[in-house]
Amino acid sequence: MQVLLALFSILVQLNEVDMCFLCPLREPPRPRPLDQFQLPTFPKMPSTDQVPPLCEYAKKLPIEGACQKGFQKLLCSAEKFTSTLLNGCPGSDQPKQCSNCSREKADNTWLISWFDSLGKPPSGISDGNYYWLGDYEICHDLRIQKRFRGQYCRVELEIPDAQVESGCPQTDPLAIILGVCFPAECTTEELAVVAEFISPYSSHVDCEVHVEWSLSAKIFLLVTCLWTLLILVCTGLHIRDPDLPLALYCLSLKVNGARALSTKRDYNLHAQQGLEFITFFALIIGMVYNFMLPYIENVAFAFDGVAVAPMHLVNNYSYHIDGLLALTSFFTTSLLMGHIVSLKDIISAIVRKLVRFMPSYIFIVAFMSVVFANVGSGPMWIHGDTVQRCERSWWKNILLINNFFGVRETCVDFGHVISLEAQCFALLIILIYFANHHRIAAQVLAGVFASISIIVSFYLVLTNALPPAPMLTTEPVDSSKTEFLLSSVLIAFVPRLSAYMIGFIYYFYFNMEEIEESHYVDDPNQKAEKTHHNGKTLSLLLMGLTAFLMAGVAFSMLPYATTYSGAQWWLATYAALHRPVWAFAIVSLLWLCQNKNFSELNSFLSWRLFSPLSKLTYQALIIAEPLILYFFSALHRPSHATHWSTLYAAVSTAAVSYLFALLIDIFLARPLRNILYSRSIHRRRYTIPGRSNSLRTGI
Repeated sequence: MQVLLALFSILVQLNEVDMCFLCPLREPPRPRPLDQFQLPTFPKMPSTDQVPPLCEYAKKLPIEGACQKGFQKLLCSAEKFTSTLLNGCPGSDQPKQCSNCSREKADNTWLISWFDSLGKPPSGISDGNYYWLGDYEICHDLRIQKRFRGQYCRVELEIPDAQVESGCPQTDPLAIILGVCFPAECTTEELAVVAEFISPYSSHVDCEVHVEWSLSAKIFLLVTCLWTLLILVCTGLHIRDPDLPLALYCLSLKVNGARALSTKRDYNLHAQQGLEFITFFALIIGMVYNFMLPYIENVAFAFDGVAVAPMHLVNNYSYHIDGLLALTSFFTTSLLMGHIVSLKDIISAIVRKLVRFMPSYIFIVAFMSVVFANVGSGPMWIHGDTVQRCERSWWKNILLINNFFGVRETCVDFGHVISLEAQCFALLIILIYFANHHRIAAQVLAGVFASISIIVSFYLVLTNALPPAPMLTTEPVDSSKTEFLLSSVLIAFVPRLSAYMIGFIYYFYFNMEEIEESHYVDDPNQKAEKTHHNGKTLSLLLMGLTAFLMAGVAFSMLPYATTYSGAQWWLATYAALHRPVWAFAIVSLLWLCQNKNFSELNSFLSWRLFSPLSKLTYQALIIAEPLILYFFSALHRPSHATHWSTLYAAVSTAAVSYLFALLIDIFLARPLRNILYSRSIHRRRYTIPGRSNSLRTGI
C-alpha cells in the first residue's frame, strides 16, 4: 500500500499542474467541422475572365496617401503581370513592343513570390488548424531584396457559426489567422479598414513590429556585459591568488559556484527538497501544456483530452501551487522557530529574504521589459502581450504588489505567486515571533486566517457564479467570469492565504513522537511502547487520508469539465476547500516520508542532487515562462502537439530554466549578497562551502 500511495502521489504531482494564470484567457476557439461555418467570401473583389482591373480597384480602397500608393504598386504590378501571362508578348516582328513586354514581365515576376507568401487553407482544419500563416520568410526576403517593401501581417477573420442553437454557450466564432504581406507604408489602422472593406466578416489586423533596440535595452546589455567582465576578472585573480581582498573575493565565481552547487546540508528536512523539485517539474509540464495552446495547429489535441481522466490532471492545475506555498511555509517555520524573538529579528528575516531573491527577480523583470521583444521574430511572435504588460507593470512586480491590480497587470505570470509568497512570508514571520511567546494563540490565529481565506473564496465563487477553478471545459466558460475568478480568488492575498497558514500550523504537529513522549514521564518503557504504537497508527491513518484527499482534489471536477454542470454551492465548496486540502496532503506526504513510512520514496526525495536545485525553484519558475513563450512563438510555423513532443519541451524548459537561474545566481545574486553581508563572508571564508543557516527556499 505504501508503494502504491507513493507512486500515486508522484504521478498526481507530475500531471496535474501549471501556473499560467493568463492561459485561460488565451484559449483558442474549439475545433468544429468546417462546413458548420459561414465560410469567408470576398464579394467586393472583381471577378472576370479578362485581366481584372486591379489598378483601378486600388483607387477605390478607403485609404489615401502613402498607403494607397503602396497598394497601387502592388495591384498595378499584379495587373501588368497577369496581362503578360494571359495575353503574351508580341512576336519578333514587333521587337520594341516585345522588349518592353519582356522587361515588364521580368520586373514583376516578384508577384509569384508574393502570391506564394499568402496564407492558404492547410489540412487539418477540423482539427483546429486555423493558422493559415503563409510564408513569413518570403515576405521578409522581398523586403530585403527591395523588390517589394512589404510587412508581414496576420489578419484574424471571425467566421460566425451557421448552425449554433439558441441558448447554446458555444458561440465563439471560428477565428482564421491569415498571413498577408501588406505594403509597409500602411499602418495597422489603415490595414484594418482595408480588411473590413474587402471581407464581410469582423477582422483584426496585427502586423510585425520591427522593434529597435531602445536606449534602456542598450544600457541594460552594456551594464550586464561590464558586470560579467568584472566577475570573470575577479575569478581569474582569485585563481591566481587565493588571498584576494575581501571585496574581490565576494565576486569570485569559484566561491559563489561552490556554494551554489554545494550538496552539504545541516538540517533534517531532506525530503522537502525532493518534493519541491518534483513540484517544480510538474509545474513546468503543466505550463507547457497550457502555454502552447495559442501556438499549435492541432488545438483538438487539448480539447479532446478534457473528457479523459488522466488528462484532467493537466487540465485542472492551479491548486498545486498551494502545495509549493505550504512546503515553503513549513520549511521556513522549521528554520526560524525560536530565532525570531524581537522586532529587529522580524525586520532582519524579511530583509535577508529579499536580498536573497530580489536581485535575480529584478534582473528577469528588466530583461522582459526592455530586451525580450528583440530576441525573436516571425508570424507567431507578433501577437503576444507579454512585452506590453511588462512595459506598464514592471514596477508593480518589483514592489511585489502586482496581485492587487488584477491578473493582467504583471510582467510574468508567475510574478503573482512571487508577490503572494512575499506577502504571506511577512505575515508568517510575525506569527513565528508571536508563537515564541504564545504558541497556542499563534496557532489559533493562523487557523482564523485560514478560515477567513476559505470563507472569502466560498462567498466570491458562490455569489458571482464563478467556475471552481480555471480549466478547459467541453463548453466555453464566460471569459469575464474566468478573469474575475483569476483576479479575485487565484491571485488575491486573502483567498490564497490558507495554504501558507496550513504549513505554519502543521509544523507544531510534525514531530508527533516527541510530542507524545512528553506526556509519559513515569515509565520510560511504557512511554516508548505507546509512542511507537500511536505513531504507527497515525501513519496508517494519514496514508489513507492523504491518498483520499489527493484523489478527491484531482478528479472531483472531471464531471464539471466534461458536462459543464454542477450545483453552484458544490462548485463554491470545491473552490474554497481544494487548495487548503491539497496543501495539507502535500505536507502530510512530507511528514510520512520524514518518518520513514516510505523508505524508498524518502531515499529518492532526500537525494543530495535536489539540494542545489531546490535553492533556485522560484527563480527557475519565473524564467520558465519566457522560455516556453520563446520555444513556441519564435517558430515560423505552428507546432503539431503530441504528448511526447510536449514532454520533450517540458524537459528542455526545466533544464534551461535551472541553468539560467544558476547563472543569474552565481553571476549576480550571490556576489551582491556577499558584498552586503561581507562580515559573514569574512567569517566563513575558510569554512566548508555550503554551510549556512540562512533561508534557502521561497523568495
